Amino acid sequence: MTSEAEFIRGNGIHLVEASAGTGKTTWMVRAATQLILGDRRAVPRVQNPERLLAVTFTNAATAELKERLRSALLRAQAIAAGAAPTEQERWLVEACTNARDATTIDAVARSLDRLTVTTIHGFCKGVVEVSPVACGVAHGLTFIEHADAYLDDAVA
Repeated sequence: MTSEAEFIRGNGIHLVEASAGTGKTTWMVRAATQLILGDRRAVPRVQNPERLLAVTFTNAATAELKERLRSALLRAQAIAAGAAPTEQERWLVEACTNARDATTIDAVARSLDRLTVTTIHGFCKGVVEVSPVACGVAHGLTFIEHADAYLDDAVA
């Protein structure tokens, strides 16, 4: 797995891939928080939080990542305002210290709903809906969320 420092510096292409329970979500939350807060060490600058895209595999992982990212950003706002961090939040102190400016943290906290965290299939669906011709599919294509009934008909 790529280290957070390498990712934040923008060195190369990065894929976060590991077994369950190895810290992928924690890594993604930390890296995304640093990028969103405008960490001065970050080469890939995220000027607007809605320009960051986090893609996960399952709906459950998406929900967990959204909630943990929201919590981290709200805690960063509280820490920047003077709240005492827990031992596990020491990295947030550094992220807040390295933020480009104090207003960034407040602006991010107000724009949490514009962050894009989705599943692989949700991302692909969005791309096809926005650019069907470029994707080589018919305009107005209908997506099937649960294909069980269709599979049963096709096999029968």
